[in-house]
Formats: sequence, C-alpha cells, structure tokens
Amino acid sequence: SALVLRPCKRCCTRRFKMSQDSLNRLYTPQAYDLSQRYPFLLNTLFITMMYCAGLPLLLPLAMVSFAISNLVDKCLIMRYTVKPPRYNDALAVRSLKVMPYALILHLCITIWMYGNPDVFKSDVIDASLLGSTLNTDTSVEAAYEEWRIEQEESWDTLGVTTKIVRENCFPLFFLLALIIVLLLVVRVALSYFIGCLVKTFHMFTCGKCSSLERTLVKPAMAGLDHEHDGGFTDVFRDPVDLPFVRQGNLTDLEHSKRVEAKLEKLLDKEDRAQGWTLEKVKDKNGIVQSAYIGVKWTSNGISDVGVAHAKGAPLRVWEVILESGALYSYHPMVNGKYTKVMVAMRQAQMKVNNAKRRLSDVESGRNAAAEAAARQYAAQVAYAQRLAEAQAQYAQTVQQQRLYAAQLAQARAKAAQQQAFVARQQAYAQQQQAYAQQHAQFAQQHGAAARVQQPPPRQYQVHNPS
Repeated sequence: SALVLRPCKRCCTRRFKMSQDSLNRLYTPQAYDLSQRYPFLLNTLFITMMYCAGLPLLLPLAMVSFAISNLVDKCLIMRYTVKPPRYNDALAVRSLKVMPYALILHLCITIWMYGNPDVFKSDVIDASLLGSTLNTDTSVEAAYEEWRIEQEESWDTLGVTTKIVRENCFPLFFLLALIIVLLLVVRVALSYFIGCLVKTFHMFTCGKCSSLERTLVKPAMAGLDHEHDGGFTDVFRDPVDLPFVRQGNLTDLEHSKRVEAKLEKLLDKEDRAQGWTLEKVKDKNGIVQSAYIGVKWTSNGISDVGVAHAKGAPLRVWEVILESGALYSYHPMVNGKYTKVMVAMRQAQMKVNNAKRRLSDVESGRNAAAEAAARQYAAQVAYAQRLAEAQAQYAQTVQQQRLYAAQLAQARAKAAQQQAFVARQQAYAQQQQAYAQQHAQFAQQHGAAARVQQPPPRQYQVHNPS
C-alpha cells in the first residue's frame, strides 16, 4: 500500500484537503509496524513446515517469499516509511520461542502423511509386533494389513499406532517425542527447579549470599526488560546483568576477564557504529562488579527539538526517548495526539459558538417575526373594531334616516289633510257666497214686500285632522 495505494490516494485527494493538518497527514509517510511483519513471516513459516512433507515445492517458495520480504522491508524502511523507533529484542525472542512448535507440527503432519500405506510402502520395525496375525502362510505385508484393521476396529480408530511402527515413521516419532520432552524440561521443569533452588538457598543463607544469585537468577532473568535507572534528565545508563560464567578453578581476576569478554559480545559493530557503548564498573582489584549500556552522539548537530549536541556526548534519558520516537516530555503540547485533540476541541468549540450565534440570530429573527405578526394581528383587530364601529354607526344612521323619512311622511300626510280642509272651507265659503248672491238676486226680483224672514245660515262642523 505504501508503494501503490498511498501515492494514488495522495494524487486523487490532495485537491480536496481544506487544512494544513490534513495535507500533512496525507504526505506523512506511514509508520513501519514491526509487530505486523513478524506474524506474516511466522505464518509463512508454519504453513511451509506443516505441508512441506507432502508438497516439497513449498520450501523454495518459502525461501523466495522470505527473500522478497527482506528486500521489501529494507526498501520500505529506507524510503517509504518514517524513521522507526529503536526496537528491543522482545519480538525476536518471542518468535524464537514459537518456532519449535512449527517443528512439532511438521513432524506430526509428516508422520500422518508417510504413515499412510496407500501412499508410501514401508516395512514394520519389528515383525513380532504383529502378534498372531503373522504366520508362515502369510507375508509381512498381509499380516500388517490384518493387524492394522484389527487395531483400528478395536481401540485405535485413528490409526496412530499402525503408522508409528513403520520404518519410515518411527524415527520421526522418536524425534518428535524427544523435542517435546526437551521443551517441557527446559521451559517448565528447569524454570521451576531454579526457582525452588534459589528460594531454598536463600532460606538457609537468609539472603546474604549473592554468588548463587549471580550465577543462577540473573541468567534466568536475562530475557526480562529492566526499567531505566536515573532521572528523566540524567545520562542514559541501562543496567546489564552480568553473564553467567562457571568459575571452577579460575581465579576471581580470570573469571572477571571471561565475564568481561562475554559483555563485549553484547554489542556488535553495527551497534557501536550507531553510538551504543558499554560501561563496566570495576573494583580496586579490577573485577567487574556491574555494567551499563549507554549511547553517545555520532555527529555534531541539533536534535528535533532544537537542542544542540556534540559528537561523543552521552545522550540523556529524554533524548533517547526522543530518538526512539516516543514522548520525551510531560508537556501536553509535545504529544501530537494531545495537540490534535486540543485543536479538534478548539474547532468544535468554535463550531458550537457559531451554531449558538446562528441560533440566537434565528431566535431574534423569530422574535422579530413574532412581534411583526403580533403587530399585524393587533392592526387587523383594530381595523375590525373600527369597521364594526363604522358599520354600527352606518346602521344607526340608516335607522335615523328611516325614522326621519317616516316622520317626513307623517308631516306630509298632515299637510295634505290641512290642504284638503282648507279646500273644503274655501268650497263652503264659495257655496255661501253663491247662495248669498242668489238670495240677493231673488230679493231684487220680488222686491222688498216679498222679503221674508230668512233663517240664519246653517253652521257646518268640519273635522280638523290636526
């Protein structure tokens, strides 16, 4: 992926990165994970060892696979990954402890394959093992076949015993049993025996004797990791357990020289070229009492944090931690993960503040809209009230106009009645005048003698409609 997928991903996605941090992550090489490479190699080893008895072609294929893995790992470390930290030998030691189980699986599968009589023909290691099935009339192969069928039908249904007694499988079975016994003795019995012996010796000596501790306990504890002695800013000095050398008839000085020679083998030329040093502490007689491993700068320069150093100067504890790629300070901003978390928290806080601001703006807009709606509703209510008042006034005006029209009609009716009464009075007066004229004419015609007493005019009562 570092050779093909990552460059393609970088080419396709670099235009969409919106921050410098995302671009840095895109162009930063991948970390070389040694813990993933060891399982891959062990997987290849176990598969090859399990099935190489039936498929011998797996052995050269495994060799090619290991060679290609070696070249690819070198290329990745040198060109395509970040500077790896300084690993210890924990993974290598653990892998070495697992490898014997691959040999056990190889022997088991080989015995199972080679023990099949249909695949490989082989004689029995001792014909007397066949028992009553072997007689003068039958051959060894026929007797073995009858004995195998009898064993598989009686108790050995898997046919393990019938495979072990064959000449091509018995040496493999013997080697398998020997390896299992050695593993049990070395990894279980010996460790418990040493522990019990040390506890017993300390019980009798009250823990005052250290020679047995130097010769037995320290070799058994050599594979364990020790914490660094000294403070965080002190010179890096990692204690080393003195190797075990049987003293016998040797003097203390000769024994110390042999111990010193074994200590020198702890660092090879490559380690010394990288600056690793071995410091031996001796007493006044020249006998090695303790040893420490340190590291010195191989050139003049400035570290990644801006601290200058001179060639040959010893590295301090925090500088060794810095060179190994781990955290070298308690300051939280030194930790890249903490820095990213803090930046992410700050960005999240800014997003929250912006969201709150937008929410407040929305709420204020909602309040303004609500106020405007309330004002509009109040205006509509006032308009409805004014409209109702106007309608009431109009209805009142209409009613008053109707009342005035009725009164006007009554007045006009009374005026008409008065005019009719006046007309009747005028008609009556005209009738009286006409009667008076007729009477005067009659009087003139008949003379005064014929004048008779006329009755008074009749009074008519006319009803006044008012």
